[in-house]
Amino acid sequence: MLQSSDEHPGQLKDLDSTSGRLLTPPGKGLLLEIWEDGCSVFSPETGETHHLSVLPAEVLKSICAEPLAFDDLAASLAAACELEDSPEWREKIAAIVSELRRLELVQTHHQQISASVRDSAGRARAPT
Repeated sequence: MLQSSDEHPGQLKDLDSTSGRLLTPPGKGLLLEIWEDGCSVFSPETGETHHLSVLPAEVLKSICAEPLAFDDLAASLAAACELEDSPEWREKIAAIVSELRRLELVQTHHQQISASVRDSAGRARAPT
């Protein structure tokens, strides 16, 4: 189960404003089953099912609802949780987003564009 943690230094630098909006991968979409203590999510793209605790589930649900810039995501979740949008909070959300990216449940707009300029053999090609 993906758990949030306070011990993820450096995660925030990976999600600066140049990363663009966070969104779910294109395709058939993620299937979410919401539970009291989190959610289960199935990705048709990878064929994997993941179990997320409450905060990672809220992060994923927010991104599934609409593509969001990281700053907007962190601020809206802080407000929803009635917490201060502090540097520590942003580090926590950044660590969760990084793990969701590793699991291929979310990506940045930049990653989506990069993936769309690859040929069928997986080699990068010049955009037309």
